[in-house]
Amino acid sequence: AFWIKELSVRTGVDERVLHEEMEHLAAHPEHRTSNIEHRTPEPQTLSRKELISQRLLSLVLSKKEYYPIISAIAAYLPADCQMVFDYLLAKVAVLPSQVQQLVDFLWLRSSVAAPQNDQELQQELQELTKQLKIEHFKEQRQLVQEKIQRAEQSGDEVTLREALIEFDKISKAMHSGAG
Repeated sequence: AFWIKELSVRTGVDERVLHEEMEHLAAHPEHRTSNIEHRTPEPQTLSRKELISQRLLSLVLSKKEYYPIISAIAAYLPADCQMVFDYLLAKVAVLPSQVQQLVDFLWLRSSVAAPQNDQELQQELQELTKQLKIEHFKEQRQLVQEKIQRAEQSGDEVTLREALIEFDKISKAMHSGAG
């Protein structure tokens, strides 16, 4: 009875309705979840960039005044996080199921893991933004390194020179505080 009352308080559903549902489940065992095929989802390994992006989105999800922060760094977000942000801005009406699950996860996370005051929130957003840019530049640098290796192997001096200049720009941007 205590847990029914607690569930009623948390969900706003009347206790009588919850009792009726429990009786219905007891009377109809075929509706229990034990008959449903359970599939354990495969653990998903997320990159650092994805984790940072998800944290950023979860922090600004319910605070529209912080959307400009995400707008400024949207190009650095992974594709699924960009879709989430476009959805929040009402640029996208329907999301693929995997991205919708991400939105649901972010809403849940935003309700339990937000800093207590605006100053802490702003500091965390600033640090996460910086880290996201750094991760983006690391990815870009890795691509350029591969381009440099291919140019060296093929003996393409023009491509090599261009790639080295690009590598230098990315490295400087990274070391100047994520540009």
